[in-house]
Amino acid sequence: MDLKQKKKIIGFLITKANKDPRALNAIKSELKKADGELKSSIEFDAISEQIAILKIIARLFPKEVVSIYLELLPRLNSIELSYTEISNISLDGFKSIYTKEKLIIQIFNALETVRYHDIEKILNILFEYTIHEDEEVRKQATRGLEAIAQYNLEVFSGDGKEFHGLGWWPQEKTVEKIQSFSKKEWKIYLNTIFSCIQKILSPSIKGASWGYDTVTLKTASVPPEEGLIKLRQNALKLLKEIYFELANPETKKKLLDVMLTATRFSSASQRTKQIEQMIICNTTFVLQFMSDCIVESEDLQVLQTIEHDAYWLYYHLGSLSPDIKKAGLVVKKKLDDNEEFQIFRVLIGFESIFHDWEGERKKEHFEQERKIREEKIIELVRDINDQNYEAWKGRIFQYAAIRSNDMATFPYFGKFLECLGKESSEIAIQLLSEFPEELEWFIVPILRGVEQSPKKNVLSSLISSWIRDGIFFLAVARFLQFTTSFKISTLKKLFDKAKPSENTHFLSQIIVTSAAQHTNSDNKLINEVMIPAIEKCTELRYPNWIFDLWFSKEYVSVFHKMNEGNYDVILTNLLWLKNIGHEAEEILLPIAEHVPQRIVRFFCERIILPQEKSDDRFEALPFQFSSLSEPLSKVPEQIIKLILSYKKFDDRLFTYNAARLLNLIFPKLEEQPAFEKSLIQLVNKGGDLTLFFIADILRGYDGNKSIYPICKELIKVANSNEDLLNAVAIAMQSTGVVEGAEGFIFIYEERRKEIEMWLDDQNREVVLFAKNYIVMLKRQIEAEKQRISEDEALRRHQYGLDDEQR
Repeated sequence: MDLKQKKKIIGFLITKANKDPRALNAIKSELKKADGELKSSIEFDAISEQIAILKIIARLFPKEVVSIYLELLPRLNSIELSYTEISNISLDGFKSIYTKEKLIIQIFNALETVRYHDIEKILNILFEYTIHEDEEVRKQATRGLEAIAQYNLEVFSGDGKEFHGLGWWPQEKTVEKIQSFSKKEWKIYLNTIFSCIQKILSPSIKGASWGYDTVTLKTASVPPEEGLIKLRQNALKLLKEIYFELANPETKKKLLDVMLTATRFSSASQRTKQIEQMIICNTTFVLQFMSDCIVESEDLQVLQTIEHDAYWLYYHLGSLSPDIKKAGLVVKKKLDDNEEFQIFRVLIGFESIFHDWEGERKKEHFEQERKIREEKIIELVRDINDQNYEAWKGRIFQYAAIRSNDMATFPYFGKFLECLGKESSEIAIQLLSEFPEELEWFIVPILRGVEQSPKKNVLSSLISSWIRDGIFFLAVARFLQFTTSFKISTLKKLFDKAKPSENTHFLSQIIVTSAAQHTNSDNKLINEVMIPAIEKCTELRYPNWIFDLWFSKEYVSVFHKMNEGNYDVILTNLLWLKNIGHEAEEILLPIAEHVPQRIVRFFCERIILPQEKSDDRFEALPFQFSSLSEPLSKVPEQIIKLILSYKKFDDRLFTYNAARLLNLIFPKLEEQPAFEKSLIQLVNKGGDLTLFFIADILRGYDGNKSIYPICKELIKVANSNEDLLNAVAIAMQSTGVVEGAEGFIFIYEERRKEIEMWLDDQNREVVLFAKNYIVMLKRQIEAEKQRISEDEALRRHQYGLDDEQR
C-alpha cells in the first residue's frame, strides 16, 4: 500500500474513531507502530513515511505525536541514514538530496498543525534550531516561531463551534520564554526574538477562510483587554532591557524599529477610545525610552534614527495626547543639547529634522533644510583652524568611515569637504596627506574644492605623486571624471600603472571617466584608454561597468563616436552579462542605430554561447526589449538572412531562442508589414527546417489573428506534412494569459468564429485544415467545460458550501 492511500485510510478512520472502537484501536496501533519505527529505523524513506502518517494521527492524539517528534529530533543527529538503492541512481546523489535536514524540516512542517500542544517544549526546540548550521532548517524554525507569535483570528477567537480560541496565550508563552533567556542567549537568538516580538506588538489579527469558489481574508484590531495590554507592555520592557546589552548600532536601530510596531493602529476597523488609549500608552513608553537612550556615548547614527522616529511619532500621534507631545519634545531638547550630534546631523543626517516640530509642516521645509545646512557648512568650515584641526580630522575620518563607499547617502558631507578644499585649502591639503587609504572615496570632493582655490596648481604634483606611490588610484580616476582641467596623459598614466592590479572597480571607473570626458578629447581617449580598459574587463569576465554609466545620456553618447572595431570589443565583453536589462539596452542602443545586424549577431552569439561561459543564472535574451526594437526592426530582411545563416535549425533550443529574438524585435506583427512580407517570401522558398522555424516565430504571437495570412501560406506549402500542420495549429492555438475559469472557452470560441471564414477560401488545403481545426477547437471547448465542472465538484467536496449556498 503506498503512502497516499495509507494516509487516506487513516484520515477516514479518524472520522469514525469517536463512534467505532475498532477505528480507534486501529489508529492507536498505527501510532504505536510509528513510535517504534521512529525509535529504531535509520532508513530515510521509512522515517519520512512515519512522520507523514503521524501528521494525520495528530488530529486525534496531538500530545502523543508532539512527544514522538521531539524525541526523534535529537535522535536524527546521532544516526547515519540508510537508503533504498535504486538502479542507475548513485547513492551519493541520494545522500546529497535526502538528508537529515530534510527530515527535520518535515518535522517542523508537521508541528505547525499541533504547535499549541506542549507549547513550552516546542518553543524550546524551535529556538534551538534557529541557530542550526543548515540555512533551510534555520528558516523553518524561525517560521515556526513566528507562526506561534503572530495573531491568528481563528486561534485567537475560535471557529464559532467547538473550539473557543486561545486568546493571547501563545504570545504570552513566547514572551515568557524570551524573558527566561540569559543575556548571552538574547544575543544568540536576537534576530528571531525581534521577529517574534514584532508579531506580538502587531495591532492586527489576521485570518482567512476558504470556500469552494472564494477566499476571504479577514483582519481585525487586537482587542484592548487588560491581559493583552499587559502583554504588550511586557514585550516593550523586554526590548528596553535587551537594548542596553547591545553594542552594534545597526542592531540597536533594528530594535527601535521593532518597538515602533507598538505605536501603530490597525487599518482593519475604526479606532475606539480603548484602542487609542493602548496606543497612547505604548507610544509614550517608546518616546520616554528614546529619551533614555540619548547619552554622550550613544552612536550618532542611532541618535539620528531616534530624532527621525520621535519626530514622526510627535507629528502623527501628538494630537491624541499631551503626554505624547511632552515626551516627544523632551527627546528634541536632549538632542538639541548634544553638540556632537548637531554637527553630525548637518553633515551626515539624511533622516534629520530641521524645521520647528511645533510649527505647521510645509513643502518649503525641504528648501529651508537645504539653506540651513549649507549655511551651517560654511560656518563649520570657517571654524576649523590649527588649534582644533586634530579634533576635526578625527571627526571627518569617523564620519567618512560610516559608509565610505556610498557618497550619495550623505551629499552634505561631500559639500562640506568640497567647501573645506575651496575655503581652507592649506588645511585640506594637510588633511589629504593624512587620509587613510580605506576612506579614499572622500578625497574626491576635497580635490574638487582645492581645484577651485588659489592652491589648485598643487593638484598636478600631488596626483602625480599618488600615481607614482601606487595609492588613491580609484579616487584620482573619480576626480578626473569631473575635473575641468582634464588631461588624457594623466588618465592613461593612471590606467597603465593600475592595470596589473586587476581591480574591476578601478577599471569600471576608468571607463566611466573616459565616457565623461570624451567631449573634451578626440578618439585617442577612446582607443588608448576606454577600449583597452573594456578589453581588460573582458579578460576578467567583468561586464558590470555598464551599471556605472548607463543612466547618463552624456556618457552614453561616447558610443556614437566609435567604429565597428570598438563595437566588437564592447559586445565581446557584454557576452559575459548574466542577463540583458534596460541598463545594457542603453549601451546597445547607439550600436544598434549604427550597425543593427551586429546587435542581432550579438544575441545569436549569446544563444549559442559555450557552456563554460554560461551558468544556471544566464539568460541569453531579455523578457522584452524596452528600446532596441525600434532600430532593429528597420531591416527585417537582413536580420532574417543573418539568423538563417547560422544553419542551426536542427538544434531545437537555438530555433526556439532565435524565434523569440524575432518576437522581441517585432513584438506586434500587425504593425510590421515589411517583416510579414519577408516571412511570406521565406515560406515560398524555404526548406522544411525553415518552415518549422517560421511556425515557431508565429507561436510567439499568442494566436493573434495577424499571424493568419502567414499560417495560410504555410498550410499551402505543407503538402500534407502532419508535423508542420500541427506546428501551425499550435501557433494558432497559443493564447498567452487568459482571465477567469472560462477564459480558455472564450478564447477558443473566438478562434472558432474567426477560422470559420476560412471555409470559403479558394485553396483546398486551407479549407481542409480549417475543418479539422474547428473540430479540434470544439473538442477542446467541451474538454474545458468538463474540466471546469469537475474542478468545481472537487472544490465543493473539499471545502463544502458556505451558509448562503446551503
